[in-house]
Amino acid sequence: MTDNLMVGLTEGALLRVTIPLSGGTRRTLDAAVERIDQNLTVCIDGSETGVPPAVDTENWVITRDLGESVLLYRGRLEHRLAPRRFSLRIESVVQHAATRSAQRIDAEIQIREWTGSARWSRLRKARTRQVTLSNRSIRFIGPDHFHPGQQLHLEISLPGQPRSRVNVTGDVIRCQPLELSRYEVIVSFTDLSQENRDQLETFLLTRHFRSMHNRVKLLGEVLSPSLEQHEESSEN
Repeated sequence: MTDNLMVGLTEGALLRVTIPLSGGTRRTLDAAVERIDQNLTVCIDGSETGVPPAVDTENWVITRDLGESVLLYRGRLEHRLAPRRFSLRIESVVQHAATRSAQRIDAEIQIREWTGSARWSRLRKARTRQVTLSNRSIRFIGPDHFHPGQQLHLEISLPGQPRSRVNVTGDVIRCQPLELSRYEVIVSFTDLSQENRDQLETFLLTRHFRSMHNRVKLLGEVLSPSLEQHEESSEN
């Protein structure tokens, strides 16, 4: 048993399993760990629409959210034990730091995202989106569907720095469907140069300082009448 590849997995643990389908498409469903031995046995929730037939030649991606970290496992289908039970051979695992524990800010910025070769980036237009950004990850809402474990390239234009862009590569750790064919996408950064990291952290610190300054100013405005009333009552 390869314990290092099974780290974070226990019997009964809840997962998200992304299944490769024909035509290059994928589908993500809820699942639970049934058994751990040489392979990983999972039971998939396909109660409403059933579990689609998987492609044997493509990797499955299993997402395990531990709160403090997110684990992405990649594996191959060994056996289909039942319509909703599968035996998977885990081949790799990547641990991403928890996106929620990093310093984050909400901002309106321009981003451009693409998959695959960089030459396809020219076909993508930068869009202004409301995002949640940290030095570890980005969350945004867009029209494109990605699957957990998919590598995504992003070009981020920060406000106040129109000529300088942050280029980063990351893994999709969540793609949640919303209404009107839109998706909430969270990308955990995996390849960020030191120069881009410094640029991003400077922007985050500036925004955070500005936010704290505005809060202190607001607090002063709220407390001022109370202080004046307290001084008047003391004089009387």
